[in-house]
Amino acid sequence: MSMRRFIVLSGIYGNISALKAVIEEVKKNDYEEIISLGDAISYGPNPKECFNLLKKEHVRILLGDAELKCLDRILLKKDEKAHFKWVKSQIGKRNISYLKKCPIVYDIFVRGRKVSFAYYFLDDIEENYPFSNKSVQKNKSKWLDKKCLSKYIGKSDFRKNLKDSNTFLVGSIGSNKEPYASYIVIEIDEEFITTKRVRLLYDKEELKTQLAKKSYPLKDYAQENIFFTKKE
Repeated sequence: MSMRRFIVLSGIYGNISALKAVIEEVKKNDYEEIISLGDAISYGPNPKECFNLLKKEHVRILLGDAELKCLDRILLKKDEKAHFKWVKSQIGKRNISYLKKCPIVYDIFVRGRKVSFAYYFLDDIEENYPFSNKSVQKNKSKWLDKKCLSKYIGKSDFRKNLKDSNTFLVGSIGSNKEPYASYIVIEIDEEFITTKRVRLLYDKEELKTQLAKKSYPLKDYAQENIFFTKKE
């Protein structure tokens, strides 16, 4: 078996500056597939640009919190309603239709065993509001599924549950307050699966410029809590 190489992204958060830097970097080498685990279009200024770039590069898009909120499959908090109405208006009806066809869980098979990718592991992926606290707690057993050779997740709210050494938290490309985009490279050969975390420096001043151009409901929250410190 020749080397198989996968790139795994999560938490792009509408940060086109970080996403472009990562795409340009990973295209320097061969890979079988790029997989986005969710939250591609969340709180940043460029949800449409991010979504369109993922499609252009044939990235496999999985559904996370933000995507399910745009599909009305997660209950919105009061301050989120106007924001996700804005996100949906930005990405447009065609991309909403595209999202409806995207899965929550994606598996590949290596030597007869699964390698699983998901925003979070779920028992019933068709249930409404699958990432509610109640649902997440109910599905803790998914962490210990020994049928999976390796598992890669995008949701970071439940770090304390990461007791399984074969479960990897991918981290966020777009929401790091430092000027780095984090992603995972998986290399599979006849004997081993190697998982490497890459932290890529990107132009965070460009993100500031993009934020300055846009006005949207949760922009101030995004600036102070997701992309920058208050001092910045």
